[in-house]
Amino acid sequence: MYESAYRVKQSSAPPRFWKFLVLVIVLAAIWVLMLGPGFGTADRTILEAVYIGHRPLLKFLAVQVGHFGAPEATMVLTLGAGLLLVLQRRYWLAPVPAIALLCGHGLAVLQRTLLGRPRPDGFDGLESLSAPSLPPTRVVDPMNAYLLVGLLLATNPRYRRLGIIAALLIGGSNGVVRVLLGHHWPSDSVAGWAFGAIVALTAYQVTKFLPTTAHVKPLWWK
Repeated sequence: MYESAYRVKQSSAPPRFWKFLVLVIVLAAIWVLMLGPGFGTADRTILEAVYIGHRPLLKFLAVQVGHFGAPEATMVLTLGAGLLLVLQRRYWLAPVPAIALLCGHGLAVLQRTLLGRPRPDGFDGLESLSAPSLPPTRVVDPMNAYLLVGLLLATNPRYRRLGIIAALLIGGSNGVVRVLLGHHWPSDSVAGWAFGAIVALTAYQVTKFLPTTAHVKPLWWK
């Protein structure tokens, strides 16, 4: 019974694959554009207009929002999502969020090392940060983690769209925070959003090829 269910799942083609492909191509184009000059001189102009590092109260509030995108938060989120998927007996999908998070983070660090774009400087109250600026792992990781978890867990059609929108807002908020605090250029955050979404969508598309029903036992299940 398990083998036949597995064959049925494997033989079914992923639905709406062309929409996924078009979306990823658009996101990849945005990401690549940001890898170059970004927004050019507009990067500094935008940053100067929205920078709040010299305003203690606003800075404090922005830092609190930024905790949603901290490495600890995204790791807890992906591990918690994996546990929920196990409880739902969707065993094959359980490790996907954590694996996608680690892969996306590693690729973002590699890009930063190769590109070496300098951080913003010359702003009042801005602390010096030595790590390269593009793409920000604290933008890539939450976008990747929250979006993928939303896609995997928001299975009820009535609430699915709302869940995904919430995931995008929470996951994307850290990109805004990083700019407000002057830690990254606006184009850095745009690149981080695009790349994080690419990783999440690709991981979600991969799950289309995995058994998802409780009728298929995982390899480690005895």
